[in-house]
Amino acid sequence: MECLEAQPFVSVLYDGEKVPEQAAEHISGCVSCRRQLHDYAAIGAELRLAESQSADGLPRPAWLASTAPRGRFLPARALTARVAVPRFALGLAAGLILALSIGINHMRAQAPALWFQFRVYPADLRGPESIPPRVVKSGYREPMGWFWTRDKTEGSRSFNKAAGIVSVVNIQTGRVRLAVRARRYEEDPHPNQVERDLGNLKGHEYAYVPGHTLQIPIEGGGTLLLNGQVFEQQPKLAWGYPLEPGASQMILTHLALVRDKQVLTTPGGASAIAENGTGICLYLPGQGLFTFALQRFEGAVKGEASWSEAQFTIDGHDFYLFSGSPITGGEQPHDIWVSLKADYLPTKNPDHGVLFSRALSGTHN
Repeated sequence: MECLEAQPFVSVLYDGEKVPEQAAEHISGCVSCRRQLHDYAAIGAELRLAESQSADGLPRPAWLASTAPRGRFLPARALTARVAVPRFALGLAAGLILALSIGINHMRAQAPALWFQFRVYPADLRGPESIPPRVVKSGYREPMGWFWTRDKTEGSRSFNKAAGIVSVVNIQTGRVRLAVRARRYEEDPHPNQVERDLGNLKGHEYAYVPGHTLQIPIEGGGTLLLNGQVFEQQPKLAWGYPLEPGASQMILTHLALVRDKQVLTTPGGASAIAENGTGICLYLPGQGLFTFALQRFEGAVKGEASWSEAQFTIDGHDFYLFSGSPITGGEQPHDIWVSLKADYLPTKNPDHGVLFSRALSGTHN
């Protein structure tokens, strides 16, 4: 770490807060950064000394101690004499002070709340760019879970599970105060269990500099990586995709599919996007391959999407599709086209569901 990167943490360290290990190591061994830290300490001591010296403790001037008669217009007397002030002037001064106070508070109230967009994921996760970013404000706190595979030396794979809690305490332009704690689990952890196990975030605070990568240890082995940016306005995206699809776009994210009254899939973290000539495919073990598109294609039936919900009917069954963001852009409701290939089996991992985009065949305008 260089001095430029470590400088924001010098004041954080002086304030008594914990800083990342790399920043602490740099400041400890850097003469310039340590001098800056000592300067902060000296300034603080001088300010505390000035506050401790009240007017009663200061030595009295010699002219006040003297018993010699003082003239009526003695300059020193003029400094301590009472001065008559017109009432209208006092009212004007009070009004000015009140106006300034209101103005300052109004400016503070009008200051826009900052947004923090970030990703957090295990360091050995494949394809971390597929992890959807989160866009949050100060005060955000939520349990999270991560599931990933890792190749072993003998050629086999291990399946890893971890969960944690991420809390965004405060967001500033050049610094974000975070509290993050994570742990490995053998079984699928429930959010309530994660809160019980990891809810105490004391000692797990970080001062994060936007644009950098923060390393967070996982209890039980491993590391989380966190990176993000601060924005003055809320980024218009959700889970890595546009918050509002264009007129020729379809987006499915954090979807759930229901047939009649049976839930086929609960909301998951996968997302996909389709435009002209492409469709979104959802494979569900035991159900087959669903394909969704904005234009008619061979074997498809017509459905209707309205914002983040859609419905269609195949072979006498009513299906309902729910997404974490609007499914289509433009005017609502919007026509969509859906097909189901019940005998479809993927070449790999037929026991796992998958969401992906691909080109359509046999499309019709």
